[in-house]
Amino acid sequence: MEAIDQKVSELSSPDRAALEHLLGRPLASEDRVVVVAYQSHESRESVREAARARIRATLERAAQHVAATGATAAEADAAILEAMAAIRPRAVS
Repeated sequence: MEAIDQKVSELSSPDRAALEHLLGRPLASEDRVVVVAYQSHESRESVREAARARIRATLERAAQHVAATGATAAEADAAILEAMAAIRPRAVS
């Protein structure tokens, strides 16, 4: 992350004009300008979508496994509850 903190009176004319254009208003000589530049990170939505895709892939693999082994829905549900109880005993009642 980079930051610049400068008095408007110390800016060159082109820099001041560019900042006034970006801000949409004139700057007073006694104003200070702070500019921060940083690398953006993935949006929360893109992180959520990636998580959804991983969950869908996991569920698809589980469905394929159930189909390949001939397990019933009740057996698959029981296996899921058993796994959840092993990982988070209080989460399963």
